[in-house]
Amino acid sequence: MTATDTRMPARHPVARRIHREKAEEDAFIARLLELALWARNHSRAITTAVIVLVAAVALGIYYRNSRAAIANRATAELAQLQQTAASGNRALAIRELESFVNRFSGAPAAREGRVLLGQLQLEEGHAEQAIQALRPVADDLEDPLGAPAALLLGAAYEAAGRSGEAERVYLRVADQARFAFQRQDALYAAARIRQDRGDYAGAVALYDRLLGLLPADAPERNIFEMRRAEAAARAEAPPAPGA
Repeated sequence: MTATDTRMPARHPVARRIHREKAEEDAFIARLLELALWARNHSRAITTAVIVLVAAVALGIYYRNSRAAIANRATAELAQLQQTAASGNRALAIRELESFVNRFSGAPAAREGRVLLGQLQLEEGHAEQAIQALRPVADDLEDPLGAPAALLLGAAYEAAGRSGEAERVYLRVADQARFAFQRQDALYAAARIRQDRGDYAGAVALYDRLLGLLPADAPERNIFEMRRAEAAARAEAPPAPGA
């Protein structure tokens, strides 16, 4: 550097880094001090918030454990009721199942209990009571028990002389059930109702839907083709394609 050179020497990179780190450290300490001051000034609110949070967590854990305990107890009790039903004492099983579904209405096992209750009431000839037991489960066809409950509900409507409502339930199962065999059962039941009331053309349409669900080599196909031919003859409808 000459005597006339007035430029300052460039700061060393290490010096710049140390200066930056010192500034960041000072800023961090300042933020900590601000936070400590805020916490001291709001200590009562913080304490209240912590208490509320701890209470909410504890309540959530208690609720979860309580639900699990209820579900386990309901499952165990349902197994005993299934044994009572299997023993043939339907009257006792019905009484105990009615109490069971009321006491464990929120537990998953209560839905299965409703299906069993509806089945037993239907077998005992109590169609209207079966309808009341089955309808809450049959309304939800996304539930694995929904379609079986709906098929039983349709049968209960039929037993109660409410064939129109039975047909609507069967058609809903035919449209929305998860498994093909459930849709087949529903279509056959709905076709039978239409045939019984003289709607032979409507029955033919349902038999056609049913046959469309069956493989060509299905053993029951011949039975449904025969039923379809009987309905078609009564309705003077054309024969099924390929029949």
